[in-house]
Amino acid sequence: MTAAIMLDTAATLGAVVLAAVMAVAAAVKFTSLRTTADEFAALGLGRSRALPALVGVIEVAAAITLILRPPLGAVAAGLLLVAFTGVVAWALATDKRVSCGCFGPLSREPVSSTTVLRNIVLLALAVLAGTRPSLVTPDLAATVAISAGALTAVVVVQAGMTAQRLGRLWSVELAGEMSRESIVRTGRSEK
Repeated sequence: MTAAIMLDTAATLGAVVLAAVMAVAAAVKFTSLRTTADEFAALGLGRSRALPALVGVIEVAAAITLILRPPLGAVAAGLLLVAFTGVVAWALATDKRVSCGCFGPLSREPVSSTTVLRNIVLLALAVLAGTRPSLVTPDLAATVAISAGALTAVVVVQAGMTAQRLGRLWSVELAGEMSRESIVRTGRSEK
């Protein structure tokens, strides 16, 4: 398996995955314009229902273009992702605890560093997709290798995020229980 085959396959898979993400995001926006408009308003983007519809149209155009002309679609998707990431970063910087509105009612989680990380990964897919002038029929061995690597990365990241959440959960003092520090202080003061 040559590097060119791996790159062609990775670029094709990246374009298809990113196109699917854009298409799903657009479909959800179209089916929940009011909810998405409320989420956009909470982000400080205004309360117009036209904005989610416009973003949805641009996402559909980017998805189609990623499949038909990957370099052009990659630029469109990349610009959208940079704009989305800028809005999310601004919301984080101003301590807004709101959903990004990216996937409408499918994702109500408040923006976080995970949202930024997700957008960076999608932006990397756009860059990868833009490296080839057209999609190719993916090589099976390359597809398996790339998929296994991507799945491993997702599992590692998810395990890290779960450990972080559990650490926060365990660090919270529960009603009636003493923290480790107060147990140590109490033990010292009794001696």
